[in-house]
Amino acid sequence: TDDLGRRVARELAAKGAVVLLHGRNPERLGAGLEALRRETGSEKLGSYVADLSSLAEVRGLAERIISEHD
Repeated sequence: TDDLGRRVARELAAKGAVVLLHGRNPERLGAGLEALRRETGSEKLGSYVADLSSLAEVRGLAERIISEHD
């Protein structure tokens, strides 16, 4: 959701890729997702909240993504 990640997400979304954002702060993540939608017009966006310092949250994040995306 910061600097390089935001730029890469914007480039990929603008090219039609499915982009999944990750962050620890739900409010900041939501704001970033909405900004990306406005900037690119893409609807192929998703967001996931998880703290990657927790192995349990990493596993939960992986399970959610696998269950929701091909």
